[in-house]
Amino acid sequence: MSSATRTPAELDARRRAHETFDKLWKDKFVTRKHAYSWLSNHIGVPRGFHFSTATVAECERVIRMSRIKYNELHRRAGLI
Repeated sequence: MSSATRTPAELDARRRAHETFDKLWKDKFVTRKHAYSWLSNHIGVPRGFHFSTATVAECERVIRMSRIKYNELHRRAGLI
């Protein structure tokens, strides 16, 4: 993870990753704690991960995997 880089590309990636990931728990599919645990365990980001220091590559991975997980949870709930 980068320490405090704030390029426009990184800021945009971080914003998009956070929005995509947060849908997992804000839409009440899982608890916030469970969502962050899943993030650490299944995406390979370290515990203590914070979006404000994530690289563009980490953000893209979070976005990709969060969308897959969201769709999986949506299907399980019978919503799609």
